[in-house]
Amino acid sequence: MEKTNKKLKKCNTKKIKIQKVIYPEERKRVLIVENPQNCFFTGGSMGFIKKLEEKRLIEYINKLINLQTLDPKYVNSSQSGMLMERGKLEKMLGDNKKGVKSTGSRMKHFFDYIIFTQVCNTPDHWTFSSHHYLRDLKYKYFTEINEERKSYFKCDSKKGKDKCKGDYFLLPDHALTDGSDKFVLNGKEVHGIDFHQDLDTSSLFRPNSQYSKNIFINEPEYHNRGFVVSKGSVNKSPYSAFKNTLNDDICLADFLKKNGVNSMYVCGIGRENTIKRTLLDSLNFRFIMERVLVYNATMPILVEPIAEEDEEVKMVLSENSWSERLQQKGIIVQNAEEVFNIEDVIETKYDKSKVSEGVNSMVSVFKNSRSPPQMNIKEYSKLIKKRPKSKKNNRNNKNLYNKKNTKTSKNK
Repeated sequence: MEKTNKKLKKCNTKKIKIQKVIYPEERKRVLIVENPQNCFFTGGSMGFIKKLEEKRLIEYINKLINLQTLDPKYVNSSQSGMLMERGKLEKMLGDNKKGVKSTGSRMKHFFDYIIFTQVCNTPDHWTFSSHHYLRDLKYKYFTEINEERKSYFKCDSKKGKDKCKGDYFLLPDHALTDGSDKFVLNGKEVHGIDFHQDLDTSSLFRPNSQYSKNIFINEPEYHNRGFVVSKGSVNKSPYSAFKNTLNDDICLADFLKKNGVNSMYVCGIGRENTIKRTLLDSLNFRFIMERVLVYNATMPILVEPIAEEDEEVKMVLSENSWSERLQQKGIIVQNAEEVFNIEDVIETKYDKSKVSEGVNSMVSVFKNSRSPPQMNIKEYSKLIKKRPKSKKNNRNNKNLYNKKNTKTSKNK
């Protein structure tokens, strides 16, 4: 049985027109790009662990987005200009087509839709360690090593029951909707919530974006193959591309079903959490017949503690026990090179740049090119073990805090 959420009916998604003609026997594919945001890369508040070279990840994602095949019918149908008898145009090769030009449309993309997911956190979000520390000194600030303070928020508490389930590991402030988690990269100020500056977001183009919506007498309909799934709200946190921490549907399934998508590929950042959950959640939808993890076009974040059985999610090579468990559930695990190896593939500008080489089997092989020094995952794992779910809390924390405030006011 296909599991659906009651809130699915409230989704206001539309059927979107695309360039490609899909025949009944063909797959209709979506590429889901998870969280390609500045805050998860070097320089961002969640990008302080050394990982597989980030440049290569973006190169792979851009190549996947632009993957297309050569089809003479598409080439012919995209022409504009002088009228010619059938057969003559085919003989005029390359730029030798006098009076005839390509409109640039009718590209036969491998992926019919591109979905970028974007974590969007309000300031002072409950998932931040800072939110709890500033209210209750029983909690740690994120970089603190102190076994007597809390690192986890209990979702079954009175304050947590309308937010999440289980225990939630508290994170540094990131992906803020007010843009306050900004930093300088290559001399330019960037915001944590925004997509990586080298990511190809051309599929998100819509005309007249520079004008106010109020100028239109009637509401325009703009169609392109790129869309964004916004994840997070004041009381809820992202869980996967399909739902939030309270299992509420966020309309992606409705969009995919309405547009006849039956094949799903996933890449991006968050291999150990949101990417894994997106793949597993998709198993609830029978209309999705194929699920593919493009392994080396994904990267773990590695900020949250990782269960012992999931340790191999850190590995660069896809042959590991973590991947095998996904395969046992019917999820295909491939590397990007296997996806690129389709018949009659067209070379794009992203094929001209050489993809980084020399990757070993560990995530921390490369030092990122984005500048700030980063912590080795082994060092961080040792420190994070000192952030247990439940330890004796220092009951005097609040009293100490109050005493300090009293002393300060007396000195004044």
